[in-house]
Amino acid sequence: MGAFRLKRAPRVPAVSPVIAAVVASIVTVVIGFELFADLLFATPPETLCPVRAGTGIPCPGCGGTRSARALIQFDLVSAFAHNPLLAFGALVMLAALLIRLVCGRTLETSMSQRQWTWLGIALGVLILLNWGWVLGRHGVLPLGNAASSSAEVSTPSQ
Repeated sequence: MGAFRLKRAPRVPAVSPVIAAVVASIVTVVIGFELFADLLFATPPETLCPVRAGTGIPCPGCGGTRSARALIQFDLVSAFAHNPLLAFGALVMLAALLIRLVCGRTLETSMSQRQWTWLGIALGVLILLNWGWVLGRHGVLPLGNAASSSAEVSTPSQ
């Protein structure tokens, strides 16, 4: 059989306290940031990413906040444009949570050490590809996926 299969989840309350706490924490942070961002930052920072602020180079997770915001607004195209790996990961986690809550099933793995190694290598490659996308989006690499700047306004020459 395959390495993955759905298994009946152990008996727990319909909503586990841990799941409820995690979801409540995420919702609180997102709503709080949305409501109080203007108060937190008198002058908005150029970036919230400490790696980019310190080095000027976007990290593989850059665009994650914008991607999460777009997912909350159900704008999948924009979410994947900002950071495809984080958007995909968030959707997979949401699907796993829904399967757990609605169907009462979890994903069981029975992989060998070699399969885990290949999975780790594949995830590493995906992170590097995602980082390439992010670097191209921020104009660090010439990949052609840089976001268009609306600040550039052409003025007619006289």
